[in-house]
Amino acid sequence: MRERGVWALAWSRFRRDRIGFASLIVVLSYVAIMAAAAAGWLAGDWSDERGVSYAPPTFIGPDLSAAAAVTSEQRGPVDDYGIPDPLAADLADIAKGLSGTAASTARAPTLAFGGDKWGRDVVKKTL
Repeated sequence: MRERGVWALAWSRFRRDRIGFASLIVVLSYVAIMAAAAAGWLAGDWSDERGVSYAPPTFIGPDLSAAAAVTSEQRGPVDDYGIPDPLAADLADIAKGLSGTAASTARAPTLAFGGDKWGRDVVKKTL
């Protein structure tokens, strides 16, 4: 009968330790998440602004009464005293050129775990 080496004995003893083996699995999961995030496979688009500013966290969907209250507060004066903005067209062109898309892109009213000041997803930002 062939004797087992030191590392084989250590591995068999380690596999019998439930807490140690569970801890190894947790550490290996963190290393896999870290490697996937570094490679850009996981949360590579974390800097994209997906939601509104400080998007509330929800799994069910937006609270329509709260969303209506927020949009009514952000609306401001309806007729703006009848004074047209002389720079509105120029500012819209500048905003379109800077963002690469239209100035009025639709953003999600809520995100699964919420959003930060600029509307980025908190989970992707954390990863």
